[in-house]
Amino acid sequence: MTDGNAITWHRLDLHRMSVFANRLAGVLADQRETTAIGLVGTLGAGKTQLTTLIARSIGIASDDVTSPTFTLAQHYRGFIGGDAPVTVDLHHVDAYRIADEDEWFEAGMEELLDTAASDNHRVWIFVEWADRFADWMPDDTLWIRIDWDSHSASPGDSPGENDQPRRITITGNELPAGLADDESAS
Repeated sequence: MTDGNAITWHRLDLHRMSVFANRLAGVLADQRETTAIGLVGTLGAGKTQLTTLIARSIGIASDDVTSPTFTLAQHYRGFIGGDAPVTVDLHHVDAYRIADEDEWFEAGMEELLDTAASDNHRVWIFVEWADRFADWMPDDTLWIRIDWDSHSASPGDSPGENDQPRRITITGNELPAGLADDESAS
């Protein structure tokens, strides 16, 4: 993981998580290279939820998105744009059950991360628990950490509740423009 730049979004309830997901999808749509996104956070923090919201932003029904916990990877195809739509291949990987580097390679992660994007085709690879294999993720990985936002929680809220606010911190060597939060400066 990187110690580069950071952008933080605070007080993310489900609505603001959707706003963030739409903003991120818009930023990723401008990337003409394959984009690896490392998702980091405790169990139940919202890694799969965020990926589901991203998938929804490219036309994939939320009910069609399932956690890759037991299959290791789920693959989806969506579209962005209007008159000349761009195809998006969204790969959703869960590295939690991958035991070691040998299994990482056996699971085809190296080939997946080498998938080529183009002017009319985007490739987004969301890897949950990517911090377990940070050394094998590309140098230009966009890291997204999801935590419970205890500073903005109401008294009596407890981590793990679906509507409890979260905090998202995005880091990377070069952060794409357009990810700043309009509502909570960091």
